[in-house]
Amino acid sequence: MGLPPLSHGGPRSSMMSVEYDGIPLPPPSIRSCGSQQYVTSYIPTGTAFPPHSVQDLISSMKSYASATDLVRTYSDIPSVEEALVTLDRAAVALSARRYRDALKLYLEGGYAMANVAERQTHAKICNLLTSKGFETLNWCARLCDWIEGRVQEKHPRPGVHKVGIPVSNWDEDWLGPCLDEEEARRLWYTPVFCPHPLDFSNFGYRLRCVETGRRPRLMVCITMYNEEPAQLKATLKKLANNLAYLKEQQQTGQSQRKNGLTGPFAGDNVWQNVLVCIVADGREQVNDKMLEYLESIGLYDEDLLTINSAGIGAQCHLFEHTLQLSVNGKCLLPIQTVFALKERKSSKLDSHRWYFNAFAEQVQPEYTAVMDVGTMLTKSALYHLLFAMERNHQIGGACGQLTVDKAFENLSNWVVSAQHFEYKISNILDKGVLSLSLRSLFEGAPLECVLPDA
Repeated sequence: MGLPPLSHGGPRSSMMSVEYDGIPLPPPSIRSCGSQQYVTSYIPTGTAFPPHSVQDLISSMKSYASATDLVRTYSDIPSVEEALVTLDRAAVALSARRYRDALKLYLEGGYAMANVAERQTHAKICNLLTSKGFETLNWCARLCDWIEGRVQEKHPRPGVHKVGIPVSNWDEDWLGPCLDEEEARRLWYTPVFCPHPLDFSNFGYRLRCVETGRRPRLMVCITMYNEEPAQLKATLKKLANNLAYLKEQQQTGQSQRKNGLTGPFAGDNVWQNVLVCIVADGREQVNDKMLEYLESIGLYDEDLLTINSAGIGAQCHLFEHTLQLSVNGKCLLPIQTVFALKERKSSKLDSHRWYFNAFAEQVQPEYTAVMDVGTMLTKSALYHLLFAMERNHQIGGACGQLTVDKAFENLSNWVVSAQHFEYKISNILDKGVLSLSLRSLFEGAPLECVLPDA
């Protein structure tokens, strides 16, 4: 079935002309998402977008309904679940290069999103569905232009749409002196369609820190599988303690007078030069309690993922938020954090591939460190690692000494004692021998020493 010529006149601009007093309209970024290569949108969730904005969306895209006679009518209102399934079917058709089938399904799913948004009483869900409706129907316009030969592109794919929402479980104790409220209260999500991590930047994806002009000099990778949330809590707390220790060295003057660090790794803004990436291996495998904990600290949102990943065929779900944790009412230093949730289970090696080839490749930090969730750094671990590498550029990698938690308190436990003995012997013998040749694993290293083309 041939596609008839499409009208590109007035209907689209009508989305920009409607004003409603006192009710937030969908921002211009939402009204253009899907039609452009990269768009960042912040979606308020306190008040629902006015119903007429959804009607305008439907009216503005009526010219594209002529692209197929198989699209459901406006009066046919499916459920949210049906709309999501339709968009996922569209993504499958697109990956199989059945472009006309994909266009039909995307149109059907886009109208469905707009339809069901009108019936939602929850402001957050309503606005997310409206945003997804704009994104999908704008993408239909691009796909239809490509089919008609008006767009030159080898393999068409939806544009990148980074969506931000307010952190739902907000705690006023998180707002410390180093972090402004806007950064502290916003969670950003990007569904990543990128078969090969090396293409992350080429496909137009950008990390939030890069967008804001920050280029952290140190990146830390924490790999995760199905561990309990207590392990991540301990690791994040210890990382925050390390940042505080780096800050203290500047305050006491040790970094300038003795053998400490100066410049970006000292002072109040030390946290801006550290980026933590948590990579989870498999959406189905990750612990549900872990996701609940991540949501409680503003680093995950199930509704945001479910709605905005529909129709993308995402291989990775990227959440970004600057954590402001507190312990006993005392604010810890902020932690710039990326949570990468892989759609399918692969391996720890694949998690490292995403970290190095996608995220670190874009940020280009000077130093990188990798660890498993549950690792608890001593408070000066990062300081000594960075100090050694800043002073001696011949160092290509370093590895810490592993110890069991509270070894001497558990001497009567033969399992703990055996583990403690094994760690000590390994550090004395194995690490000493390995230092004479090549390290089999770099826990901490300058980035150029671990990249494949270095």
